[in-house]
Amino acid sequence: MSLVDDNLRTNRRLKTAGLWAGRILLVVSLTFVAWELSHHWTAISLWQPTSSTLLWLTALAVAYAVSLWLLVEGWHQIITVFAPEERIRTYPSFAITQIAKYLPGNIAHLIGRGLYLKGGKISASQIVKATIAEMAVIPLGALVWILLAGSAGTRALEALNIPAFAWPIMAVVLATVLAALALYCTRYHTLNGQQLRRLIFAALLSVLFMLALGLIYAATFGLVGVGPTSDLVVVAIAAWLAGFLTPGAPGGIGIREATLLLLLGHLELDSSVLLSAALFRIVTVSGDFLLFTASWIVCRKQIS
Repeated sequence: MSLVDDNLRTNRRLKTAGLWAGRILLVVSLTFVAWELSHHWTAISLWQPTSSTLLWLTALAVAYAVSLWLLVEGWHQIITVFAPEERIRTYPSFAITQIAKYLPGNIAHLIGRGLYLKGGKISASQIVKATIAEMAVIPLGALVWILLAGSAGTRALEALNIPAFAWPIMAVVLATVLAALALYCTRYHTLNGQQLRRLIFAALLSVLFMLALGLIYAATFGLVGVGPTSDLVVVAIAAWLAGFLTPGAPGGIGIREATLLLLLGHLELDSSVLLSAALFRIVTVSGDFLLFTASWIVCRKQIS
């Protein structure tokens, strides 16, 4: 019994340490962004949005909301690996709770999904397993693009100080690990063929979402400056991943903006990067709200 208690205490300590590390990183990132903002405020204050700019931002917010449905379908695919739930339940469980990621702790949306699906065909333990699977599958889509860009020698990733030869090695290692996991799961019947295909499909949807995310940021950047599209796309994906991996940062706030500044420093367009980061935050928050609103309207009878 004491061994179990020791393990529980260790897990709590690790969780607490992770949260505090994330909070410290959040404070450092926000401080860095604030310092850069004050340093370039003169140039930023001269920018005035036009009616055309506002229309573009609205269109980009709608595009982001639409792209989120790739993740919604991915969540459905993951859920059905563990239980035969219908889309009428899995879709709103993601879409309606997604906006809760902006609450402190960055886990309220995960808890919300479990509460929404409670009482259905999927058990509490299966919901936990599905959530863990999603937390592995979604960032996999980001890793694919980052490793491809690094292997291609994209300049935007030079700030990470990773040797050029290491990128293709990491890509091969990732592919080998994933293939080994798939072989193990099928050979020892941890997953059947259909379940494995659902996970692969969810991963492909994540890859498509990350591409859409990067293109939307590149379009947002185009409203305030000019930069290489390939760099902008991969940096936006890397910034998303940094925010995702940082515990305690609601919606990756501060982390993603700081990552954009660090990785796009080679463009020497700091004021444009700052402006684009702020506008991109508006686009993504608005997109999350549109997803929530549309799902609430469509599913309000089921919710009530």
